[in-house]
Amino acid sequence: MSREVQGVFVAVAGVIMLRLALFGEYLNYVKPSLQPYLVAASLGVTVLGLASFLLDAVFPRQADPGQADPGQAGADDGHDHGGRAPWSGWLFGIPMAVILLVPPPPLGSYAANRTGATVPRPASLRFAPLRSGGIVALLVRDYAARATWDQGRTLSGRTVRLSGFAVPQAGGGWYLARATLTCCAADARTVKVEVDGSRSSFATDAWVTVTGSWTASAERDPARAVPRIHAATATLTSRPENPYE
Repeated sequence: MSREVQGVFVAVAGVIMLRLALFGEYLNYVKPSLQPYLVAASLGVTVLGLASFLLDAVFPRQADPGQADPGQAGADDGHDHGGRAPWSGWLFGIPMAVILLVPPPPLGSYAANRTGATVPRPASLRFAPLRSGGIVALLVRDYAARATWDQGRTLSGRTVRLSGFAVPQAGGGWYLARATLTCCAADARTVKVEVDGSRSSFATDAWVTVTGSWTASAERDPARAVPRIHAATATLTSRPENPYE
């Protein structure tokens, strides 16, 4: 692989990153607040790649006159004396093509099945009352924390709406799950709520909106309790633009 091609590869990688950042696909990997930094980094990588390509195309490197000719030296010492990267550099194009042609989906049931259904202790155990009115839309993680660590006190008597993806339970039934990010998909944590009272069945990873009310877990210890919701309705919905909370 010539140095010019290396520069093109770097520039193409920057363009792919920029495409992900501008067309919303970056939300499969990082939080929305990181978009400006991703755009800036993508532009920087693209400019560096183009600059490298132009410099090497216009001002190609000259061979060092003091360097021995590998052909005259006899044995190949395993190093590249012609200003070229090893052939393995072409493998860099494989992940680029995959991301461009088949972008990886957001985290779903595969990740959810590798975590428990209990809820970590939140930083604060002070839960504000829900807004007054009819149905209240909540984040899955907010509902789960209130259902376990607040033991449903702020949820009792209220109708709530949750949206997430379906995760079948091994013994029957299903969870409504949603992944939450601290920074990016690498540090994602999946929160699951056991759905009670719904006779509907959904395909794994199908996005579902559940409207219902809080129901207590059989476990009284909040550190071991599984959040549950008694579903009045459970309907298919489209995946949101931002799949994470």
